Amino acid sequence: MTSLPLHLNARFAISSNRIVFDSSKARDPKSDFNVWILTDIVPPPYLQASLALLVQQQAKQILPRKFWFLKSSDDISKHVGDAFLSILATSDHALFKSIDGSLLSFKNSVFWKGDESSKIVQVLTLLKVPRLVTSYVSSGLATIETARRVDATYARDVLGNISLKRIRLAYDDKTITFDNMLNLLLYIRQETPGPSPQCIIHKCSALHS
Repeated sequence: MTSLPLHLNARFAISSNRIVFDSSKARDPKSDFNVWILTDIVPPPYLQASLALLVQQQAKQILPRKFWFLKSSDDISKHVGDAFLSILATSDHALFKSIDGSLLSFKNSVFWKGDESSKIVQVLTLLKVPRLVTSYVSSGLATIETARRVDATYARDVLGNISLKRIRLAYDDKTITFDNMLNLLLYIRQETPGPSPQCIIHKCSALHS
């Protein structure tokens, strides 16, 4: 039994003791062959199959946590999972639905981890910032080392690319509030070099003018 969300049908090399995979460092050539199947042969078509599943889902376009190999309970699953996450990090496959409905590759997505930055993500969503993926919080994808996560640097960069006119329009039609913008700017100021708090408050106050 494995924790893989799929069945593997391959011509594995079976040792005389009927072991398919020896997890010890001194494994034999047959185990090396089996590891090659798990790490080089299985992950690419699995990635392609994930894309096909998303196309079938159409409106939902979200794959559950089990598809992402974030918790492997056995050596076989771990080998497949580690290899899969490695190619996922550089793949151009558009698998992840952003807040604007577009599908993005893993490397072009910015994931929300579901942490204390919820108020910040709310403001970013209201401002319709690019590349933001919020629908995979439960999957744990944001915890992957190669994942780009919502942080102050991302917030600063996207805010810098939004015109003051667009922010003013969002404020005037009550899409965002003064407190929304103040929280966002203070979040950026707390985590990255930037203007003084007085300058931040001055910028927010300009929305009232």
